[in-house]
Amino acid sequence: MGGLFFSIIIPTYQRPDLVKNCIEKLLVQELQNGVGYEIIVGDDSPSEETKRCIEENFPSVRWVRSPGKGPAANRNFAAKRANGEWLIFIDDDTEPQPGFLKGYFEMASTSQYQVLEGKILCPDKRNSPFYRMPENLTGNIFASGNIAFHRATFNELGGFDEDLVVMEDLELGDRIRKNSIAHAFCEKAAVNHRAQRIRLKYLLWWALHHRWMILYDYKRGAKTNKTPLLLSILKTTTNHLMLMLRTTWHLVSQHDPATWKNRWFWQAWGWLSLPITLPALWIAEAQFRKVINQASDHPS
Repeated sequence: MGGLFFSIIIPTYQRPDLVKNCIEKLLVQELQNGVGYEIIVGDDSPSEETKRCIEENFPSVRWVRSPGKGPAANRNFAAKRANGEWLIFIDDDTEPQPGFLKGYFEMASTSQYQVLEGKILCPDKRNSPFYRMPENLTGNIFASGNIAFHRATFNELGGFDEDLVVMEDLELGDRIRKNSIAHAFCEKAAVNHRAQRIRLKYLLWWALHHRWMILYDYKRGAKTNKTPLLLSILKTTTNHLMLMLRTTWHLVSQHDPATWKNRWFWQAWGWLSLPITLPALWIAEAQFRKVINQASDHPS
């Protein structure tokens, strides 16, 4: 099998050092003779620092200026310019492990699957509330930080939903299941995602990010704009409070000594930030109904 088999797409925003490290780990990957791949960096950055970094260090890597509408639009924009039979999406802060491309190739070349989830590991986990440590160890998450699509399948699905700033990968996972698209977990296609120290403003972002669950629920059909607005607001409030109760009980009943500091900090912050979160949810109900109505008026 020859030709351009993979297009590896790396969305980024103002992180040239991380992009450089990610590309360096990709360029030492080995594939059998005749199997080609390209690397495309979709850049949402307002500056051209990342562009200069790539031009100076990686002349074979393609840099494209993305539309600046968030990570979903960034990935879709770069995917439209890809030439590979398969599209691999990885985040700019990941480090592909040796055998990453071989692992994907072994499963993709069998023609049994149209979507493959890669493994995401945090090699430096710590029991601290001040770090993010995302992982995908067993699949069925469809995390956009490491996932591959047959290009025709990705186009048929319509790519990532650009209305969603977060949870766009969860929503795409729902469409994959709904359409019974053959998918599998590719354990050998692994990347490291090192623990990231969070900044103070992340506390506010975390308190507000729950509002995107409302749009996600509308997108997957769990909510409908035919329900009266006040009733939807009441249900959203009740659902969020029940979620907080369930997750708190889960922490009590399944204490994990290796992660308790991190998990309990964020659970406590979830309760303390309710005066911020709940009004944001109420406002989002009205805002996202407009998004859904506009989508209904202008179907793709």
